Amino acid sequence: MRYCELSRSITSSSSQLVSGFISILRHMSINDNANAKTMCSILEGLATVVVGIASFWMVFDFPDEAHFLSDVDRQRVLRRLKADQQSSAEHESFKMEYFWASVKDWKTWLTALIYMGADCPLYAFSLFLPSIIAAVSLGLCYMLVMILC
Repeated sequence: MRYCELSRSITSSSSQLVSGFISILRHMSINDNANAKTMCSILEGLATVVVGIASFWMVFDFPDEAHFLSDVDRQRVLRRLKADQQSSAEHESFKMEYFWASVKDWKTWLTALIYMGADCPLYAFSLFLPSIIAAVSLGLCYMLVMILC
């Protein structure tokens, strides 16, 4: 559970940090020329594509295929999956009935609703707060506002 919380907090913090720096770069590029703004957008998209392609080899379907696990760890993971009565403990292939079972499950929809309820205000706050502070015009330059937020 701690790992999950840590993972979420690192992801959220890093995305906000990168968003702030990208906003600073874009503001600087608007003052310089339009090509720099285009280059920032291309770099953002390129980073996303590279991480997406790399994740194809970094994310494993099942503990049997994870080369970073030792034999003891692999057996421990399989034992825990079987103890939790997970159907994935037998390394079966994808079936559409599993997909439709998860779509029909009320817990899936409740989890998605809770996640959106937590993320939408967070991202609205982190994305629009710099604009609001800049609009109030407290005498701060735009770059300082982006760093503070």
